[in-house]
Amino acid sequence: MSATVAAAGQPHPDDPLVRMETAASGPSHAVSLPETPSETFTPSATVILGNRTIIALGQGWAVPAAKDFETRFSEGGLANVTFTDPRNFAHGRHNWLALHSADTAVVSLETQTSQAEAARILKFLPEGIDHLRVQSKRSGPAATIDLN
Repeated sequence: MSATVAAAGQPHPDDPLVRMETAASGPSHAVSLPETPSETFTPSATVILGNRTIIALGQGWAVPAAKDFETRFSEGGLANVTFTDPRNFAHGRHNWLALHSADTAVVSLETQTSQAEAARILKFLPEGIDHLRVQSKRSGPAATIDLN
């Protein structure tokens, strides 16, 4: 999939499958997609995905994956997920976050071409909001498949 692979099928040491970072607004977790379906997210991602409400953020070729994420969580009764694009997120979703920060997280699904804009949006999250960045190293339709 999207991870850089070194010799013998092992992940390259300079490109870990899971990258953690701390943003000024709160804990941020960037997740590169797993090399094989058997690999799983980190315990931190599990905590984020355990929130009662999740805002799925996506644009361009990440939109189908973000909508699929919303559908699967809603149909499975796992969490209340709402989908938005960066423009609509910047124009009103912050009010929800300000009122419900204790049980809300943001999951940003990103293609290679949308990662910079997503980073700009996420840095304005209210303090203490956990967010997970699921990043594809691909762009275009290949990124949609990669993110699903």
